[in-house]
Amino acid sequence: MLWEENQKKISNQNINSSYLYFGTYNYLCFIIAATFYSVENEKEREELANYEESIKIIKNNLMAQLHNLSPQIPIERLYQETNEFSNKLLEIGRKRGKRGISSLNKEKQQLNIQQNWTFVNSILFAISLISRIGYGHLVPLTPTGKTLIFPFAIFGIPLFILLVADLAKTFSLLFNWICRISANCWRKFRKRLSPSQAKEIKLNGKNVLKKESPKNCCGQKSPIATTCSNKSEKTIKSQNNSQPENESKIFLFLLFLLIWGILSFIYYFWKIGIFWIVFILFLLQFVLFW
Repeated sequence: MLWEENQKKISNQNINSSYLYFGTYNYLCFIIAATFYSVENEKEREELANYEESIKIIKNNLMAQLHNLSPQIPIERLYQETNEFSNKLLEIGRKRGKRGISSLNKEKQQLNIQQNWTFVNSILFAISLISRIGYGHLVPLTPTGKTLIFPFAIFGIPLFILLVADLAKTFSLLFNWICRISANCWRKFRKRLSPSQAKEIKLNGKNVLKKESPKNCCGQKSPIATTCSNKSEKTIKSQNNSQPENESKIFLFLLFLLIWGILSFIYYFWKIGIFWIVFILFLLQFVLFW
């Protein structure tokens, strides 16, 4: 009873601390995202306005030059004008990429100017900054944004490590709970599957214990024999209890392999992101095998 009460207290403490760390982590990500969104969004708007203006100027110059040319224009001159136009567009796109702004949208085959520093992208940048993932192509362009990276990282990375360590404890408790439930279900399934074998095992165990319990001269069981019989009963019970738990762990391992195979099949045939595949497998590894 004391052990169960201690386990409940430990589990409640782990869950409460996990809620605390997770809530603090979410608030910190929200603060970082709001800060970078307010700092970088205005600068990016200026960059996009300059980009639009430069493209319009190049387009107007090309159309004016083509309009002023005679109908009997040589092909070499036309090729030269279009080549200069494409080179100028490539140069602008190269400068845009160096500034950390995304290039043209290839799917629509037209100028689709979009902002990178939206609030959702700012949240993803905050998560990648604190969790040290480094996923994504967003970088702060302003000196203020580059300076704010360091205090946020110094405060956020230790908090993320504490969150991961506490979640590992919580997932281990969850795994033990899943193992107990699966072991009980497997034990009930085995009893329903072969009740006659279970009875034979019990009868054989009683016969062995009776044979191994000698009597003294007065016709009573010796205390040594009774203690041995009690120990043997405990070992038999522990073996019977541990066997379904081991079988349930094997079942969970096979389930993990099955899910891994299904996800790899989905990745190769439906081409979903490898990031989500790795993320799901990482969570399954924590839940099933910690």
